[in-house]
Amino acid sequence: MATVVSKAELEELKGFLDAYIDSTGESVTEIANRAGVNRRIMSEFRNGSTKGSPQLENYIRTLRAIGKKTIVVDDNSDL
Repeated sequence: MATVVSKAELEELKGFLDAYIDSTGESVTEIANRAGVNRRIMSEFRNGSTKGSPQLENYIRTLRAIGKKTIVVDDNSDL
């Protein structure tokens, strides 16, 4: 089962993408290509119109493509 992203995390990503695109002038396609994510998925992230919950992997790839550091916490661990 794939790990999914919460609505709050998606809203945060949308804000990061908007700010990044505004400051760099890069297109959604350019970011998607660098992230290795389908352009449709990237557009959904930017528009906040994702269907269901996107996979964590695409979320992380997108954050990295715009220069954000990521921390993944496994809250299902036995620590």
